[in-house]
Amino acid sequence: MKTKILINFIILFSFQNLYTQFKVEQIIGAWESFETDTVRNKNQKNIPITEKNESNYKKEIMTVVLKFYQNNQMEYTVNSFGEKAKYKLKDSILTMGTSNYTILKISKNLLVIRSELFSIEENYRRIENK
Repeated sequence: MKTKILINFIILFSFQNLYTQFKVEQIIGAWESFETDTVRNKNQKNIPITEKNESNYKKEIMTVVLKFYQNNQMEYTVNSFGEKAKYKLKDSILTMGTSNYTILKISKNLLVIRSELFSIEENYRRIENK
């Protein structure tokens, strides 16, 4: 009985590790940030009281573009201001420069990551193929 439980436990964690491993080839290319309706609504509820609250006030949307290359080099651009850095991918942890992110979902055209420091979920869509 103990052997069966142990085998099931090992199998369960083996499949869990397979699920959370991503390949570098999956992120190679350019990705642009976008805000989902859910995130937009959540952000509107969390506006600090020190922020302007005028009906004609528009909050500037920050556009982030991530470009990943084969040689563990990357570029990131925030509202036209660009920088270069190195990245590393191990299992589901993506390290960009000195910041760690957990990859929550990746597909051909969608990348969802969560900052380990702030627990903020970020959505990106592919804008350029490999």
